[in-house]
Amino acid sequence: MSFTNANSNGIIAFLLLFFCIINIRESNNILRIMNIYNTLFLIAALFIATSRAAMLAFVVVIFIYLIVKKLHKYIFSFIASIIIASQAFIFIYTKAKNTSLGTVLNDITVKYTGKNLFSGRERIWGEAIDDVVHSNRIWTGVGNNTQYDGFNGYLHNLYVQLFYQSGFIGVLLISALILAIAFIAMKVKTHKIDHNFKILFAYFVGILVLQIFEGHLIYKFEIITMLCWIIIALFVNKILMLNLNNESTIS
Repeated sequence: MSFTNANSNGIIAFLLLFFCIINIRESNNILRIMNIYNTLFLIAALFIATSRAAMLAFVVVIFIYLIVKKLHKYIFSFIASIIIASQAFIFIYTKAKNTSLGTVLNDITVKYTGKNLFSGRERIWGEAIDDVVHSNRIWTGVGNNTQYDGFNGYLHNLYVQLFYQSGFIGVLLISALILAIAFIAMKVKTHKIDHNFKILFAYFVGILVLQIFEGHLIYKFEIITMLCWIIIALFVNKILMLNLNNESTIS
C-alpha cells in the first residue's frame, strides 16, 4: 500500500467486492469458501488503504442494500436528490475552508480519520470552475481536449470535470443519463426486487457517491472506470430484463 496509490487501491477493492457480494449465495462449497475468502481480503484491503471516499461508498452500499424495498417507489426522487446534493456540495466545499464551520468540521475529520477534510480538492475545484467562468464558456466548457493545469488534468470530481471540459451541457447530459436509469429502475415491481437487484442498485448509488470525490467515470479508461461502467451496465441490464418480463406477463 505504501508504494502505490492507496486511494485507487481502496476504490478498486470496493468495486471488486461487488462481484463477491453478488455471488454470496453460491451453492458450490469450494466456490463459496473462495468467495468468502476474497470478500474478507477485499474488505481488509479497502480499510487498510484508508481511502475515505471508498469507505464512505462501501458504507452507503450496505445502508442502501438494507432499505431498497422501502426506498423503491422514491428511487427517481432519491437519485435526483443525490445529483443535486453532489453539485451543491461542490459549492459549499470550495467556500467553507476559511469559515468557522469549516474549521470545526476539519477538526472533527482530523480527530476521527486522521486526515484533513480539506485535502486540496477545494482549491482545484474552485480554480477549474473559475477558469470556465472567466473564459465565458459556461455552456460548453473549455473543451474535451483541454486539461486542467495540474494532477495530469484530473479534478477528482465527476461534475467539476464535466463542467470544466463540457460546461453545463456536459453536466446536464450525464445527469439526464443517471436519471433515465433511475426512472427505469423505478418501474420494476416491488415483488421482483431480489438480492441481485438490491446489490446492483446499492452499488449504483455507491458509485454516484464516489463521484463526489473522484471522477473516474469520464476521466480515463482504466480499471476503475471499466469496473464502474460494468456494474452500471449490469444494473441497467437487470432492470430492463425485469421490466421486459413484467410486460410479457401482462400481455
